[in-house]
Amino acid sequence: MKITNFLITLFCITLVGCLGDEAPEAPITSNPSPDPVNCSNEAPNVSNLVNYQIIYDECIQWDGDTGSVDVKYQSDKSELTGIGFRIHYDNLSMKFVSASNVFSKDLIYSPETSINDTEDFDQDSSSNAYLNTAWASVNGDWPGTENTTLLTLNFEKLVDGNNNYHLNYSAISNTTGYQFNPNASEEAVEDAGADADTDATEGDQADGNTETDSNLDVSPVDSPVNIPELTANTQHVYISSSTKSEDGTQETVVITYNADDATT
Repeated sequence: MKITNFLITLFCITLVGCLGDEAPEAPITSNPSPDPVNCSNEAPNVSNLVNYQIIYDECIQWDGDTGSVDVKYQSDKSELTGIGFRIHYDNLSMKFVSASNVFSKDLIYSPETSINDTEDFDQDSSSNAYLNTAWASVNGDWPGTENTTLLTLNFEKLVDGNNNYHLNYSAISNTTGYQFNPNASEEAVEDAGADADTDATEGDQADGNTETDSNLDVSPVDSPVNIPELTANTQHVYISSSTKSEDGTQETVVITYNADDATT
């Protein structure tokens, strides 16, 4: 009887050691893999396309709750004026941690702060936040190749999140005469077309915060702007559009450049 009690006690101690709070976590797999349920991204088919700039990824690669994804670029010309775009994601499913391996040539700004997508730029209700990034070339020789990886994004899964790990992209600015993501959904193409005639140095970057859901349903209100008259031998840089959220906590502005002649 005593031997039996001893064996039962030993078994309980072993069980607590395996399942208790102090137990070590399972090792992270050395071969990260994408989540096939929540991502359907793939390399674009460009066989019938001309004059295009495409931003895409091939799904977030997860190691446990930590994931990374390469944001890639493809075009049919290697020397253009640049590109600016938003990276949309669901911040109720995952947290943006950092951007790394950012393509440095003619970099204007890389993703740093998550912005609430109050205007639904990607026309997708399943995403509610975005990151801004842009490159612009004065010499029109960007990026120097037709295919490249622009940056790597690092995320963390949120506990009890929505399990939505898909990324979308919308244009801030791209090379004049070039289509942004022509393989994207009809709504996203229409959104990109509104910006297609802007120069790569133009863009809008919201001065937002990283709160996840406090301002998602507010309506934007246009703020007054003062657009200068074009003057000879003058380069104008000015705010051409300013939109404030209804609760006044965010302002989105468009910075525009204009001149009466070509400059260097």
